Amino acid sequence: MKSIKIIATGLFAFLSCKTNSTYTQFFKTSEGTIKETFNSKNILIEHVSYYPDTPNKHGESKYYYDNGALLRVEYWNRNVRSSDYVEYYSNGHPKLYVFYDIDGDTLFYRKYSKNNAITDEKGSLDSSQLYTYRGKLKDSIMVYLFYFIYPPETEAFVKRYLVSGQDTIKPFITCKNNVGIRVSEFKIKHPGQYTYCQSILFYDSLNKLNLRFSQTVKNDIDF
Repeated sequence: MKSIKIIATGLFAFLSCKTNSTYTQFFKTSEGTIKETFNSKNILIEHVSYYPDTPNKHGESKYYYDNGALLRVEYWNRNVRSSDYVEYYSNGHPKLYVFYDIDGDTLFYRKYSKNNAITDEKGSLDSSQLYTYRGKLKDSIMVYLFYFIYPPETEAFVKRYLVSGQDTIKPFITCKNNVGIRVSEFKIKHPGQYTYCQSILFYDSLNKLNLRFSQTVKNDIDF
């Protein structure tokens, strides 16, 4: 037996659909559509985001075990996997971590055992090696897009800046595109030659790696 209910307000609208075992509701907002599914015990088991007026997944989606424990977190860019993907065991320990670039290609993955030991790994955690530069000059603004890879049980601190002569320019906007894909914007006041610098302090507790420093430098950027 299935029942459907539609409610609309000035801010958003949602559609609900109920079966004997689950209850699903769709919220439509200015940023897209959100789907939430609950089990027979009224526990959230699915939270999925879609691009506006399309069936394409976009942004963060979360899935849960029947007891409400987190099962999976994934990020999408118009139906293309992007940035972090994490699966968890029922005990809360990570099971699988994968990082995708903006084209949906795998840059890094790590598998874990139930007792939180790493069983397999491919790729590099060093963000400087996986850094992607996409320069764009518009209204005296220089934009950088880069990948920020850090699986569960890791910590990372990043600094980004431009250097021109004796001047150092800090980003005025740093935003997240699906968490691990970051964008920094710099205001350029004077034409000339610039150097982009990025420094990272990184710690991986599972591999027992100490804090380390790495740096990415893009030289001779003319503006």
